[in-house]
Amino acid sequence: MSILAMVNAFLCLAISLRILLFTRTTEHYNRYISYTAWFICAASFYVALRTIYGYYLTVDIAEVILNTCFCAALYANKGNISKIFKTKKEDEHENNR
Repeated sequence: MSILAMVNAFLCLAISLRILLFTRTTEHYNRYISYTAWFICAASFYVALRTIYGYYLTVDIAEVILNTCFCAALYANKGNISKIFKTKKEDEHENNR
């Protein structure tokens, strides 16, 4: 396993754990954001597992850069997917406060 593959596995594991450990406080529930978070969490954990077990064979530098940016955005927003993927409904809700 290359260093690039290990870094990618660590980033994917960090993404899935941050989404998994997110607790909603004041934001209202949005079903589509929840489904999106669940799919991202499952997919990133699956990539991490496949890399650890040696089934994920090719890792590109662009993939690592993309996962790094997404992981940084996720941790900057404390795991809140809805702040990364703002919808029109989210914008209307913030304007009505």
